[in-house]
Amino acid sequence: MFSRVFFLVCLFYSVVLCAEPSIGSSAPSALAPVESRSPFAFSDPLKAPCSGIPRKGVWIGNTSVAFQLDFGNGQKCAYKPFTTQMRTRYRNEVAAYRLARALGLLNVPSASTVCFDKGKLRAIINFGREARRKRFDQEVRSETKGKTWGALMRWISPYQTFSLKEAQWKPWLKKGGEVPSSSRSLAVQLSTLLVFDVLIGNWDRWSGNNLGLYPPTQMLLYIDHDGAFFYPEPPLLQKTRKKFQDVDRFSRGLIEAIRVLLDQDNQEKLISVIGEEQTGVPLLSSGAMQGIRERGIWILEQIEKKKAILGDSEVLYFE
Repeated sequence: MFSRVFFLVCLFYSVVLCAEPSIGSSAPSALAPVESRSPFAFSDPLKAPCSGIPRKGVWIGNTSVAFQLDFGNGQKCAYKPFTTQMRTRYRNEVAAYRLARALGLLNVPSASTVCFDKGKLRAIINFGREARRKRFDQEVRSETKGKTWGALMRWISPYQTFSLKEAQWKPWLKKGGEVPSSSRSLAVQLSTLLVFDVLIGNWDRWSGNNLGLYPPTQMLLYIDHDGAFFYPEPPLLQKTRKKFQDVDRFSRGLIEAIRVLLDQDNQEKLISVIGEEQTGVPLLSSGAMQGIRERGIWILEQIEKKKAILGDSEVLYFE
């Protein structure tokens, strides 16, 4: 997990090949990821890609290894690499983003997988403490020609940790609860979050700084998905399911999007949405993919049960 929260680089269905980075002679310690390819161009500054060559970096990890990379052109990004401790959990950030975009959600930071030369990455990082440098050497995995894969994410400022207590917002999502007009957007985003976390199997949303707010637009930021996509799912996920079951109001559009995504007549749709990390390398395991499908079906079943008791308009309360 990050000690400071982040946002990230726009790529959907992105495939980044680990070729030799081109290093400018004027910046011998810099390193460049291989060109990333995306069919999307975002005007929203939150979705703008990190581009160019990172010039320096600083350790920002707490329980996990993570860095802030400075590209020297006003752009800063977070980078979460493949490590022996967290292994390929960096892929969760990309999978969560791709799944969110397929459902029409903008709350999950855009994420892409990239690879850097481990040695050159090490050279530009300010570790702060020697113990961190040793941890980098021991934990960060490198593959062919010393390259290490990871997730690259935009660093966002201003950022606030979401601090509204559950006792304040939960009544908005219960039958008969009054939703202030000024809080309706927030209520929709919280309801959506409860559904999304069940779908991705995320047990770790409420343990710390894993939910943020972007003040300029009041958008909730669903961040840090180290605790998602486990299969078989951990017992802790029951708390996530209970939060979902304890509320009554959901977005009609989101539920319909999940229904379309899980269409039994087109089971390749979910596979194509999650995609690959690189050619021939699926982003998620077959078990993790099965988990998404099983939890999605469970969500749809629970919605139907709630509708039978409370009525369609009360359960699918939001658009």
